[in-house]
Amino acid sequence: MQDKPLDPSERTLLKTIAELQAVDGSVGRDALSVATRGRGVEFGRSYARIKSLGLIVETSRRAPFLRRLFGAPTLLVVHLTEAGRMALSEMAAPRAPEPPLAPLAESVEAASEPELVLDVQDPTPSPSPRAPAKPVKRRAVVGFTEELGGTPMPPATAPRDADPDAIEALREVLSGLGIDLTMAGEMLATQRIAEGHSGAEALVQVILYTFAHAVHQDLTNGRATAAMGLAEYAVEVHRELQKLSDAGAISAARFAADMDQLSVLMSATPDAARLAATLLQDPYGGAAPPAVLPEELRSGPRGDGDDDDSF
Repeated sequence: MQDKPLDPSERTLLKTIAELQAVDGSVGRDALSVATRGRGVEFGRSYARIKSLGLIVETSRRAPFLRRLFGAPTLLVVHLTEAGRMALSEMAAPRAPEPPLAPLAESVEAASEPELVLDVQDPTPSPSPRAPAKPVKRRAVVGFTEELGGTPMPPATAPRDADPDAIEALREVLSGLGIDLTMAGEMLATQRIAEGHSGAEALVQVILYTFAHAVHQDLTNGRATAAMGLAEYAVEVHRELQKLSDAGAISAARFAADMDQLSVLMSATPDAARLAATLLQDPYGGAAPPAVLPEELRSGPRGDGDDDDSF
């Protein structure tokens, strides 16, 4: 069907289309993009390739007349082709077991071995065997120790290596919001995914802790959070994250809890200061800002003698 086999991202995307189509009967391209990125899978390149291979087709579906009056756009609907269904069947089919290796001709080798004859005359004392060396115990190296400076990190919860595809998907979504992911954000997202959270839930955690750092910085410098436009920006971010929740990429309870905390952070009340301080106790989310907010939100109004030390 194709010269190069489908990679893991392309196979996951094809399975996601089949799952959504089985539930809803049709799959919108925008909803598919949100659901796929919520699973930590790259969308743009994978979608372009399976489309070029003829595994999917797009059709345009016009919105009803009244909705078009209010500016509703034309919906792009994705369908699996016969080739796409065949590719799914091939992925689901079990692989044939490999034939067992032929037994080695042990009898032939045994017959060819020369007979061993021991000479017991004038035995010489054999040297005494050396005692086995004791294994050397090595101390585990733990990052962010007091010697290096920063928050101590327990070795039992140290994150595994980051999945490049998942981190790149998070970076792409954040970039669409005007937010730049940092190395601290990569570590936070990796640790949350290692705990069993989805890629979309890790994304929400990165955003929540980014706002916590911003609020803490504002309160430390005596600047009003509302004056910097953070509250209005948080509303826009909430609307985008709501799409992930509606697509089922985030559990309802997890989304509600994180958004409640984001609302408290934007309240410009003593509760916001207390919550920010509590969140920054997290060894992963509090060590450094997980992401950098848009530039216009990092230079709020200040006095003539104030330094611009916001991140």
